[in-house]
Amino acid sequence: MGKTIFRAFLISAVALSAYTSTEALAEKVTIRIASFLPERSSTVRGMFKPWIAGVKKELGDAIEIKEFWGGALGRAPKKQFDHAVDGVADMTAVVPGYTPGRFGGYSVHDLPFMIKSGVEGSIAQWRMFKAGHFTGFEKVKMMGIFITAPYKIHTKKPFKTVAGLKGMKIRTAGTVQAATIKSMGAVPIGIPLSQATEALSRGVLDGVLLGYAAVGVFKMSTIATYHYIPALSAGTVVAVMNKQKWESLPAKVKAVMDKYGGETMAATAGAQIDKVEKTFYGKMKASKKHHFIPASPELSKKGQAAFQPLYDKWIKENKNGQKIFDDYVRIIKEIRAGK
Repeated sequence: MGKTIFRAFLISAVALSAYTSTEALAEKVTIRIASFLPERSSTVRGMFKPWIAGVKKELGDAIEIKEFWGGALGRAPKKQFDHAVDGVADMTAVVPGYTPGRFGGYSVHDLPFMIKSGVEGSIAQWRMFKAGHFTGFEKVKMMGIFITAPYKIHTKKPFKTVAGLKGMKIRTAGTVQAATIKSMGAVPIGIPLSQATEALSRGVLDGVLLGYAAVGVFKMSTIATYHYIPALSAGTVVAVMNKQKWESLPAKVKAVMDKYGGETMAATAGAQIDKVEKTFYGKMKASKKHHFIPASPELSKKGQAAFQPLYDKWIKENKNGQKIFDDYVRIIKEIRAGK
């Protein structure tokens, strides 16, 4: 009798062990994460890599993250949001500015002199999203947001004042950046970041509106050696996940992904871009080939007031524009106050 019970116990234990192992294997999660940008880009290195490392560290063998950089699952920058919606990739990097009119509320940061760093801009954007100001992202799960360091104008042609920019073809992304460049007498040209270096070398562009980091990483600094210092704009990149994929994930996996996403991702990515920005600025500043044009005394004195018509236009053209603008200004002040 005793042997029979013991044998039954062993059989049950083995069966339970097999079931548990099978269950654990069945619950293993695979995430395909993609970007049209190369692995060396600040988006991948600052936004995705820390998130991947944190998630893997906590979940271990329970998750497999497959990385597809440089457009391996689709090179078209404007199609990245659709790739996430359609499940071409589980998680992608989307630049809202590449598809004007599709997303709303997010572009207030594009206005001149709004942010001083990638960190504050990134955190502010996440808080704006959480406050419900962004539209157009309902078909996906928003994982995180990152804002580049403030953009400057970088040109191939020499100039000494804003007047010297007249007629120059400057790369921009989105309607707000285009309006800013146009207000300065230059001609805005919408070209994806991945194509900007070639466009500069071929003369399609005379300059770009970007941060020092992007200009350095994408080798534009070998072509564009004149830099207009004032912070005129910034770029938004959002990390989104296929909604069905998100809803299929176990609660524990969701919790870990959220832990390293959201404001954590914003702060981490913002700090990374600021670090890279400082590094490339230092290299350019140390080179005799590079020339830096400061803001005129008049522009420095006026600050935001110099671009008031652009602010008024943005507020008028965007739904709840005044509320969004005021909330953004308030949030930026809170971040600078350490809140």
